[in-house]
Formats: sequence, C-alpha cells, structure tokens
Amino acid sequence: MIKNEILNLQRERIYPSITILMPTTRITVDASKEKLLLKNLLNELEDKLKFKVDKREAEALMKKIIELTNQIDFFNLSEGLGIFVNERKSFLIKFPFSVPAMTVVDDTFETKFLVKQYNRSIEYYLLNINEKETNLYSGFGNILEPVDLEDFPFKMEDVVELSYEQGTWHYDSAIMERYKQFIRETAKRVKKNIEDNSPLIISGINKLVSLFEDLADYKSIIGKIEGSYNSANLNELGKKANQIISEYLRRLREDVLNQFKEKIGLNKASFGLLDIWNLANEGRIETLLVEENYHQPARFEGNQPVFISETNGSLLIEDLVDETIELVFSQKGKIYFYEDGKLKDFQKIGAILRY
Repeated sequence: MIKNEILNLQRERIYPSITILMPTTRITVDASKEKLLLKNLLNELEDKLKFKVDKREAEALMKKIIELTNQIDFFNLSEGLGIFVNERKSFLIKFPFSVPAMTVVDDTFETKFLVKQYNRSIEYYLLNINEKETNLYSGFGNILEPVDLEDFPFKMEDVVELSYEQGTWHYDSAIMERYKQFIRETAKRVKKNIEDNSPLIISGINKLVSLFEDLADYKSIIGKIEGSYNSANLNELGKKANQIISEYLRRLREDVLNQFKEKIGLNKASFGLLDIWNLANEGRIETLLVEENYHQPARFEGNQPVFISETNGSLLIEDLVDETIELVFSQKGKIYFYEDGKLKDFQKIGAILRY
C-alpha cells in the first residue's frame, strides 16, 4: 500500500539520500514527454551532486539511478513517479496522485509533499463482481489498479458447477444456489486477501451486490455501484468510486471534528501549532486536524520553534505545519485536512491525543 511505501521512505536516514519526483501520464501512446523530463531531471541531479559529494560517490550513485530508471515502463505509469536512491536501497514508486518535478539531495528522502497528497484521500478496495470476470482493485481517488493476487480475477465457472440435473433442484432454486456458492467463494477470497477494516466498495448487478452484502459479513463496506462492469470500464468505474469516497470522507471529517470538540473538554485534545508541535515530538498525537492552506515558517531558539514572517536566516523551518504533518504521519497518526476557516476557533490546527 502507498502508506507503507511512504513510511518505508521516511525510515531511511543516511546522507546522501536522493529523491527524484516527476509528474507522469497514466495512459499514453507517446512517452517522449516523460522521457525528456526524466533526462532533464537527471542532468539537474548530476549538477547538484558535483557540489554535494565527491566525484567517485557521485558517479556510483548516478550509475545506480540509471540502472533503476532503465526499469521504468513508460507505458504503464500512474499520475506521478518517484525515484529514491541511497547507498543501501533504491525505490521506484508509482503514485496515484500528481507530484511536482524536483530533485533533492539530503540526509532523508523528500516525503513532505507525498504525505500531504496521500492524506487528501484514502486507500480503498473495489470488488467488481461479474460472472465472467470478478476482480479486486486497489483504489485511490479515481485511480483503480488490479491487485496482483493468485485469487483474482476469476469466473463463476471456475468455482461453481454450472451443470443442471433435472429433478435434483427446481431450476430457479438451482440457479440461486449457484449464485450463493459463487458469492460465498468471492467473500472467502476477499477476506483472505484484505483486512476486515479496509474500506471496500462493491460493484456489480443488483442481485450479486445484494447477495454479497447478505452473505459476506464484511464490516467495512462504504458504498456500492450497481451495473455490469469489466476491466474495460475502469475509468468509468473509478469516477463513480471517487464520488463515493468523496462523500465518505466528508462524513468522516465531520465525525472526526465532532470527536475533537468533545475531547477538548476531557483534556484529550489540544490545538495551536506550538502545542501540537511539542505533542507530536512526544509521539502523543493520534489524529491531526489541519486547515488546507495553513502554512507557518519558523526558526529555532534553543529547542523551541518561534514563528517568523521572513524565510531567511539560520535554523529555519520553511513550514512548521508541513514538518508537523510529516512527523505525525511517520508515527502512524491519522491526518485530516479541512477547508480554510473550518478550524478558526482552534488556531487552524488541532489534535486528538493518544494519552
């Protein structure tokens, strides 16, 4: 899952750690634009390395990066691409959201932008039930990707005996029993491959969707899409799934905000950036609430940040809000963004505490 990949990136702390981000085109018949952009970014990175590390180390790192970029399938990308390399590890990650074109050489991989983009939506699964092609997809926003599993895709005839012997069952009863067997097997494969608390959307004709709801005993179904779909309809299916996700997130944000307000009176929540920053450094934040466009530069005096208006000087933090978001994410906290003004009574940022 994308979250785990970003968390793995955050755990890497060694100099130099190289990050290359670039926007990509998900569906293309001509990858010349992406190839040219990558070439320019590699040239930019090579120039940076000349001033960051010695010549021999720069050459070794560039060789490792070139070997990694040679593995890129430019005709099978998503919305964004990340290339991450240090002396120990190398990662090539496709992102279901757009990223800016950038190269960074630092003692950690650049993940601030990735963390913010990731937390604007959620990862979910979509189960498309179809007698001829039942499949499981991982989703983010309107992007659906087939999950690479042994159990999917499959056909009804793969798991159910379709022959009908007259006299054993009434014909209608026999047909319904076959559908029930099919759905029970589908539910078994879903529960085998994804966790019960993973958000799941179901798509398919009404009869099959209703049977799954009745027989599957899956606790985290967040929506359904009625209709007959297959792998050729992924764009349409993704758009409908994203509508469900958007509404689900709207309700979830409201629930989280109400929980936050309740917990303030119980001393189990806090607000204000300086307090939140200190609590994050203590690992105490379970859920972070922050306004979408809240930014605050700061500098350190001793071990405490002080807000500033100009982004120059030593010990500078370009955006303390971004730093806080990244820190909470690295501690597996939940993060929710709100429209500007929604948290005006709480200095634009708040947190529900673990303890």
